[in-house]
Formats: sequence, C-alpha cells, structure tokens
Amino acid sequence: MAREKVRRYWSRLLFILPALSMFGFVILIPAVGGVALSFFQWSGMGWSGDAAPKFVGLENYRRILTQDDIFVSAFKHNVVYMLSTLVVEVAVGLALALLLDMISRGRDFFRVLLFVPMMLSLTVIGMMWRFIFHPETGALPGLLSDERTALLTICAISGWTYCGFYMILFQAGLQRIPQDLYDAARIDGTGEFGRMLHVSIPLLRNTIWVSALLCVTGAFKSYDLFWVMTGGGPLHATEVVSTHLVQIAFTNHELGRGSAMAAIMSVLVLALSLAYAWFGRKRQGDEY
Repeated sequence: MAREKVRRYWSRLLFILPALSMFGFVILIPAVGGVALSFFQWSGMGWSGDAAPKFVGLENYRRILTQDDIFVSAFKHNVVYMLSTLVVEVAVGLALALLLDMISRGRDFFRVLLFVPMMLSLTVIGMMWRFIFHPETGALPGLLSDERTALLTICAISGWTYCGFYMILFQAGLQRIPQDLYDAARIDGTGEFGRMLHVSIPLLRNTIWVSALLCVTGAFKSYDLFWVMTGGGPLHATEVVSTHLVQIAFTNHELGRGSAMAAIMSVLVLALSLAYAWFGRKRQGDEY
C-alpha cells in the first residue's frame, strides 16, 4: 500500500513537472533575478571593471520614490487609465451584454462584430489608430499630439478594444442564470428594466468583481498601446510606468533602477490581488 502511494505521488509529479519547469524558467527565476538586480547599479554592458554591477542597496528605490518626478507622473497616468477603463471596458461591456440579452435577431452578428478588435494584435491596433490620429494626414488629427487629450484618447481606444472581451464574460454569466427567475419576476409584474436591475445584475456580481480585478491589474501592466501610439509623449503626457521603465532600463542603461520599478509594480499588483482574494472570501456572494 505504501509503495502504491509513492508510485502515485511520483506519477502525479511527473505530469505537472513540465508546467512547473516552464513556470520556474519563465516566471520564477526572472522574477527573483530582477529583484536581486534592483539592489545593484549596472548598465548591462559588462561584468568587470567600471562596467561591473555595483551594490547600492535601496538607493534605486529611494531615487524612484523621492527624485523621479516622471515615475510619479507615470503612476498617476496608470491610475487615470485604470479608472477610465473600468468605465469604458467593464461598464460598457456589461451594458452591451445586457442589451444583447434582450434581443434575439442578429445577436450573434453583433457579438462577433464587437469581439473583432480582441482578435487583433495591440501593436496592429496601435499603428492603425496612430495613422488615423496622424497630425497631418490622419482623419482625426491632433488628438494624440495634444497633451490634454492624448491620454484620454488612448483610454478610449483601449475601451474599444477590450469592451467586447468583457461583454463575452458577462454574456456567459447571463446564460447561467435560470430562466425560472426571469419568469417569476415577469409574473410579479416586473418590467424588462426591472428584471435587468433586480435579477441579472445582482447575479452577475461575481463576474463583475472578477472583471474589475482583471481590468485593474491589467491597467498597471499596460505597455503596447502606449508605446506604439505615442511612446509616452507628448511631453510625457501618456507616460505610464511600463514605458518609463523601458526607457530607464534599455535606453538609459540603468538596469538596476528599471528592475526596482518592476519590483514596485509587481508588489502593487500582488497587493491588489491579495486584497481581491480577502474581500472575495468576506463577500461569499452567490452566483448562478
């Protein structure tokens, strides 16, 4: 019996070993190496002499948090982007899902049409919209070249891209709600809007919660659209932490400071995820 348990244990371990190896080489080892590098000053140009890594302790973190005004500005832009996409992506996605749930003809057509942007690469989307917003030849010139409108323009493009994804999530949640609940609400004299407000949305609260988490954590990891469409300009008006990190690490050759920025953002995203798990356990909401 003991030999059988050992055999079962090792067979299970062998099945998950490829996934564990991939996780270790792709995520765990680079993450540990990045945190370790954040305590050094290194240009990445060599391992000996003046180019060798130099241990500086928490100096990189101190400079980022107390002297790097662009980092502070970029972090604020991440927050603005997060709040705007919560509305443009999650709220609009929910509204579209509820609207499509009310119609029968053409539902699949509109579902595919709204999901099409998610099938494109963000690089392709960024280049397409940059051409549309080109200050000289574009159909809508000036929006990306004006520091007052550039950030909100990218937020709108992100919402156009991802609202279809959240719409599909909410559509899946709506399909799991028993029809009996709608029939009971209809018998009670509740109108279409009332059924939506008192049946659909309350039973989608867990899906809304998960969608909000995806949107929040994704906002702090955003890079593609900002880099392709503006590169952080004009005048750092669309600079986010990820674009500033790339500039510091690979253009200014300050790999230690760039790694410290990555560590700070990783801790922030981890804290948000843990807070979500804690609140989720407290809520214990029911969803069909």
